[in-house]
Amino acid sequence: MTKKQKILCLSPLVLFSMILTSCNENPSTSISTEPSVSDSVSVSDETSTSESTSTSVSTSVTHPEDPIEDAQQPVYTKPKGEVNSVGKMRHSSSKSGLPQAGEANILVVPIQFTLDNAPLNDFSEGEIENLRQTYFNDTDENIYPSVHQYYYDSSFGNLDLSGVVAPVYTPSSDFLTLLYRTGSFSQELVASEIMDEIYDYYFTRTGTYNIEDFDADKDGKIDAISLVYNYTFWYSSLTTGNSTLDSLLSAFCTSATYFPSETETPINSLTWTSSYYGSEEALAATSRQYNSRDSHEYIVQTGYMLGIDNYFDTVGNVNLGYYRAPLGLTDMMDFGVGDHNAFTKYQMGWIEPTLITPADVDDDGLTVTLNPSVETGDCLILAPEETGLFDEYLMIELYTPTEVNSIDASKGNLGWYSLAFAGLKVYKVDSRLVKGNGSSFSLFEGTPDFSSNDIYDYAFSNNSFSNYADYGIGNDFPLVELLKKDGSNRHMTNYVNYVENTDLFTAGDSFGTEDQYEGFYKNYRFNGDGYEGQLLGLSFTVDSLSNNSASLTIRRA
Repeated sequence: MTKKQKILCLSPLVLFSMILTSCNENPSTSISTEPSVSDSVSVSDETSTSESTSTSVSTSVTHPEDPIEDAQQPVYTKPKGEVNSVGKMRHSSSKSGLPQAGEANILVVPIQFTLDNAPLNDFSEGEIENLRQTYFNDTDENIYPSVHQYYYDSSFGNLDLSGVVAPVYTPSSDFLTLLYRTGSFSQELVASEIMDEIYDYYFTRTGTYNIEDFDADKDGKIDAISLVYNYTFWYSSLTTGNSTLDSLLSAFCTSATYFPSETETPINSLTWTSSYYGSEEALAATSRQYNSRDSHEYIVQTGYMLGIDNYFDTVGNVNLGYYRAPLGLTDMMDFGVGDHNAFTKYQMGWIEPTLITPADVDDDGLTVTLNPSVETGDCLILAPEETGLFDEYLMIELYTPTEVNSIDASKGNLGWYSLAFAGLKVYKVDSRLVKGNGSSFSLFEGTPDFSSNDIYDYAFSNNSFSNYADYGIGNDFPLVELLKKDGSNRHMTNYVNYVENTDLFTAGDSFGTEDQYEGFYKNYRFNGDGYEGQLLGLSFTVDSLSNNSASLTIRRA
């Protein structure tokens, strides 16, 4: 994709629910998108953005206004983050955000809308505290993990996300003006304009916060800002009947690549979500029921800021007959449930899989024991030959309904997620890269040079259509796909055929053995050029499996 293409990381829950309600949208529900009587925006002295935004970082800068009293400051000052190969790949296309390991701070800013010069849904002290707990608190028993705790646990302590909830910010434009600008331009423009105001007020004018405390990768820019508005947006319908309002209120993440070209604010990524996602009101209205708070949506949006792909199909159209779910609605970055999968953790550098090739297996086979991936990070890579992250291979992990998986497995997620028992998840990964200069791209083989001026990206995604079709890369191979044990994989063409427990590999099941039909994993081949990919040359049989471990025997095929 070029830098001019606009791709927003919309929430999987938002996309999925909009699809379900798209045919039933009520056209009679109308909300005026005209601005108030005057098109001019009245800006008070407190929120004026007439001063130019400074992009320089200096410890000796003076601020025209005093810092905001009692504003919470981050625990980590000048945090030290680590950017890995995926982070460098994202940097190559100016789509950077949070580092993949180490320490990092997120600035969470509550956004207070106004209408007729009055607040539209005040933030209460309890709601602000709930937001702080949802993002940064350590986990209490029977409460879904905060963003901080989820990523600390999922990364096995490799990533420590902290941060602060800033004082409530009121945009200079009222709610109707924001709606008008959303309809006339885009949600992205509206959010980035508010982002500009926030930077000017909190960093430039008052000096309440320092860039260095939110710049863990030391590139001179704020890593991540999360804007959380206080407006009800229901899980159960996720549509207001008005497309402009739906657009304004949809959760999304974007990066500097897609900010309006005129902005020079030194911020790498931002997310835009509703405080309602983590509220008690939302929990009571859904089947989630995670007691006092729900961080799922904020975890998903944070994943985007880390550089993790959206594994949901963002371009498919169920009404036109093409829509797929390569992971079968079973992953945090697919449907907002459970732990991150092994491929995600491999990308982030949180685990080191065990690689097995045909050369590693003798005539008697190779017996391997896997411990639960959510607890240990254990996983296998099966490949025809020595390989690395950016290639084609299978990944195998032992899924168990324990640790962070236990909450979604026992509570359910909107009635869809039902992996209540242990089983092996087998993923087909095609993480090959494209290389280009912004105007042309081609498939890349070899070792990427992320220090060059070249742009790198994954060649394929979980979307129905290739991101690089305009450059002759028309194959729509998924980036990561969950393989059902019977080989049907109907979720690749119809999202309704989501993955269930009976689709996972358990004791007695096999992959690629001689007793299987040709095409159903027997003589398994990878994508390659789309005609005849490389032969895997391996098969396996699951000897035993429980919540504690799985044993499988791998043989040459």
